[in-house]
Amino acid sequence: MQPARDEFTLRAVRNWMSEAGVPVESSKGEWGRGQHEINFVYDRPLPMADMHVVFKQGIKEIAAQHLKSITFMAKPWANEVGSSCHIHISLRKAGRNLFWDSRAEPQLSPFSGHESVKGEGRKRGRAEGGGSKVFGQFLGGLMKYSPELCYFFAPTINAYKRYQSASWAPTKMAWAHDNRTVGFRVVGHGNSFRIENRMPGADANPYLAYAAMIVAGMAGIEERLDCGEDYRGNAYLDPKLRGLPNSLREAADLLDRSNLARQAFGDEVVDFYVHTARLEVQAFNNAVTDWERVRYFERI
Repeated sequence: MQPARDEFTLRAVRNWMSEAGVPVESSKGEWGRGQHEINFVYDRPLPMADMHVVFKQGIKEIAAQHLKSITFMAKPWANEVGSSCHIHISLRKAGRNLFWDSRAEPQLSPFSGHESVKGEGRKRGRAEGGGSKVFGQFLGGLMKYSPELCYFFAPTINAYKRYQSASWAPTKMAWAHDNRTVGFRVVGHGNSFRIENRMPGADANPYLAYAAMIVAGMAGIEERLDCGEDYRGNAYLDPKLRGLPNSLREAADLLDRSNLARQAFGDEVVDFYVHTARLEVQAFNNAVTDWERVRYFERI
């Protein structure tokens, strides 16, 4: 019943966004109270980023006309799940998805009832899902470089409060087929086969987030990295997995030391965003929050 209470507003969003050149593929109620998910029809990175910005501005105006308000904070309430910006990516050439390799597609034997995998010398995890060599390299780049580019996925103090165990948001660097406890979830089949990056929050700048993913993935191809086998299990509970940055300060320090970021974006760009992040940390450290008043006002 809860999503139905907001349908009057969400129907206007779907219709008016399409009129504004932002094709909405679907909308649905999400886990949190008042939380909704809107999905766009896929496009190339720059038009998609433009649509993302138009959408955020437009939906706030539509909500205001319906006497409602909308936030894209990554974690607006401590006792509710956070809001994400899951980004799906694939590489295409001449209309063909370069991430997909039909030779590695699972084949069902009509005699034994068991799956067999075509192709020799492929790692189990990538082969079972039909992933190509390019897919494995691109995902390997994302796995290696995303922590040092995390600022572009989580650019605010609040963003890192979303990364909590059992919250649908990732906390560890791992990839898997249709597993929502990892940072990178692989979904689809054939031309729709793609990587879902679950790290970005709803507060992410789409231009920076898309650029970071492309830079990391292409570095993986250039370095001939391999994503390894897909993760099986609950990544939240695995202490052996590499963790995501747990604060804006840590993300800024990682970005500052990132050779890839400096090579791809240039020193001036990296220095600007590192400085911006550190100013944000300083501003937060100087602020007196409601939590501090509740915690200390009477007891001290």
